[in-house]
Amino acid sequence: MIMNRRFLTLLAGTATLLSSPAPAQDGQTVEGAQRFLSIVLPGSGYLPSSARSGIASARDAAAAEGQGVRADLYGRARITDMSAVAHCVSRLEFDEANMRAVFIARNGERQEITLSTMWDQPVPYGKDPEGFHWGKDVLAASQSGSQVNLRLEGRTQDAIIYLGDEAMAQRVIYAITFLRTECDAAADTGF
Repeated sequence: MIMNRRFLTLLAGTATLLSSPAPAQDGQTVEGAQRFLSIVLPGSGYLPSSARSGIASARDAAAAEGQGVRADLYGRARITDMSAVAHCVSRLEFDEANMRAVFIARNGERQEITLSTMWDQPVPYGKDPEGFHWGKDVLAASQSGSQVNLRLEGRTQDAIIYLGDEAMAQRVIYAITFLRTECDAAADTGF
């Protein structure tokens, strides 16, 4: 009978451990995760969600008008800054000078535009000096090989960070997931 109680106690303790979310490792903080991203992300390739949405909108508009215009994106932006602005708030800045949109009409006429000349106002999440909140504005994050996809509030397309190394992408997605969890206002409710 005593053996059965010990086994049941051990089993109950194991079940509790397995069902609880993994706690942060010692020394892991929101500030540390933000600092990590500020060190490793500058220089990485970046495809802003706004650029992906813009090209998709151009394709849809051309199709609706029967114009048959093809629209494609070429090149990648480069992350220039990923600074912490405040607790749980970071600012992502990027240079899109290497990105261009190419529009090809049905008659073969081709127009190429550098993305940095397309925007006449700051692009939210890309150039917003106020930054974005990891617990409110980042709705989802996933990894695919050496890239990290971010779904941002109010966007229909994911932003993509190109890291060039799968191991680094795993570290980045871990930091982003940590920030999303730790910065979630409802996290302390246990749900």
